[in-house]
Amino acid sequence: SSSSSSSSSSLSTAQRSGSRSKQGGFLSVMADTIRRKGFSGLYEGLTPWLVFSLPRSAIKFATFEFLMARQSRDTDLGAAPKGRRGRRNQSVKEPQQESDSTSSLRLRASFLCGGAAGAMEWGLAGTPMQNISIKMLHDANRSDGKQFKGLASAVYQIWKRL
Repeated sequence: SSSSSSSSSSLSTAQRSGSRSKQGGFLSVMADTIRRKGFSGLYEGLTPWLVFSLPRSAIKFATFEFLMARQSRDTDLGAAPKGRRGRRNQSVKEPQQESDSTSSLRLRASFLCGGAAGAMEWGLAGTPMQNISIKMLHDANRSDGKQFKGLASAVYQIWKRL
C-alpha cells in the first residue's frame, strides 16, 4: 500500500524533473526496477489495483447478468426451448433459429444492459475509488509530509472526514 504511494511519488517526481528522457523505454525501466527492488518490485502497487478493480468488475458483471436474465425472463428473448430437460428418453425440442428481429432485440437489450451495468459500476465503486486514488496521489506529492500511511489509512481518514 505505502509502496504504491512511493512508486507513484517517484514516478511523478521523475516526470516533473524530465528524467524520462534518461530512460530507454519499457525494457530499460523493467530492468532498472528489478535491479533496484528485485523481481517483486514489478508487482508494486498490485494490491491497491486488485482492491480497486475486483469490486468494480463484480458489480459490473453481476448487474449485467441480472439485467439480462430479467430482460430474458420478461421478454422471452433468452428463454430455454420449451420441453422437458434432465430426464432420460425424453425428447428436447431443438431451439429454432433466431429471426433477424429477435437478434436485433437481443443486441439492443445487451447494449442497454451493458450501459446500465457500467453506470452502476461507476456510481457504486468507480467514483469513490477514483476519489481515494486521486487523494493518495496528491498525498504522495505533498512537500509537507505524507498524510496517509497506505491504502487502509487513506480509506479510513477519508471516511472519517465525511
